[in-house]
Amino acid sequence: MKKFRMTKQYLNLGFAIIIIGILAGMGANALGYVLSITEKLFLNFHENSKMPVSMLIKPEHRLISVFVGAMLASIIWYFLHKKYHLTSVNEAMEGKKMSVKATVLTDLTQSFYIGTGGSVGREAAPRELAAMISQKIGDFSIFKFDKEDIQLLIAAAAGAGLAAQYVAPLSGTVFSILLLHRVYNKKNIVVSLSMSLIATLVGSLREGFKPYYIVKTSDFNWNCLPLLIILGLVLGFVGWKYKGIINYAKYKKLTNKKVLFMLPCAGLLTGIISIFCPYIMGNGRGITQLAYNTNNLDLDMIMTLCVCLLMKAFITVFTIYSGAYGGILTPSISIGAVSGILIGFIYNSIFFSNISLISCALFGSVGFLTATQQSLLLGIVLIVELCHINTNILLGFMVVAFVAINVPGLCMHLKASYKTLFRV
Repeated sequence: MKKFRMTKQYLNLGFAIIIIGILAGMGANALGYVLSITEKLFLNFHENSKMPVSMLIKPEHRLISVFVGAMLASIIWYFLHKKYHLTSVNEAMEGKKMSVKATVLTDLTQSFYIGTGGSVGREAAPRELAAMISQKIGDFSIFKFDKEDIQLLIAAAAGAGLAAQYVAPLSGTVFSILLLHRVYNKKNIVVSLSMSLIATLVGSLREGFKPYYIVKTSDFNWNCLPLLIILGLVLGFVGWKYKGIINYAKYKKLTNKKVLFMLPCAGLLTGIISIFCPYIMGNGRGITQLAYNTNNLDLDMIMTLCVCLLMKAFITVFTIYSGAYGGILTPSISIGAVSGILIGFIYNSIFFSNISLISCALFGSVGFLTATQQSLLLGIVLIVELCHINTNILLGFMVVAFVAINVPGLCMHLKASYKTLFRV
């Protein structure tokens, strides 16, 4: 009898995995179409790796697009907050219910705002939508899932939403297991990987298995090792601090009437910056692709990259604080890519090295993403899947990620040692 119950439980779990995986992929596709249609209507272009930002329209067109988008998004989010509590994925895993109407509306608004040029990541919306779907399916009495299984399904669904958005099944699996559920056993791995694979297959129906970023060349040799350590230390520290700033902005996020003023201000500022630096718009794909295309620097390019770095880091935090919802994965990748190029350029100039700046950009993306997510594997796996790059650079990724993720612990240890010595 006990064996029969176990078999029924696994059959129910398997059925739920298939249904949620398909719906997560369909949800990511629907949100992707909303974003693409918005880009076409507001910015008159179709985003792809060759044209990641709208460069062919007039600068004032970009300004008007993101400003109008911010005004409309602020109104929607203001009224949503008046009526609903916008439950996060982490809160859903703790047992709080996600409203179908509120989740769908806020995810559509996220996709719309990013499509007009808003500076947040697009991966949060499909994660939240998939988690909400999973929670509702898990509540069906026919399945008789316990609390632990529902938590697992919500975490796996959120990872599946990420996987479907970027056609990155391993990244979705890693995100689910290491960042959300944090329970490591065979069952969790099978559920998360299976759901991410199904969602990826469905998600690929929209644009196929194309790389999200185009990388012309990538290389690693042992001459890079000192640079990798430097990148890991610098970006590990900066990324750790940036994560703290982002978390503070989320904690202080405006949800009252101030959002009606501040979010349009964030949109207006984004639009003003886009007049002379169009790469700032959207989720950071334009900045990252610019970095991955750059293997030689002149003064104009250095200035462009510095503006992109500083403005993207600032405007993303300001946008989140002003009331917008969205992810930080792709903004973090862009900040890390530009930082990697600039640090690599300085290193090459001082030590007369000839390390590829494209490789430096890739290393920077991994290091900064590892620091902001505090996950050793996610940064490595996500960049590999987004870029479809050769595995010979993986060793470099591992070195910079290992150094970056240990920087916070090292800093806290040094701080504790300093306080101890100072007291003495």
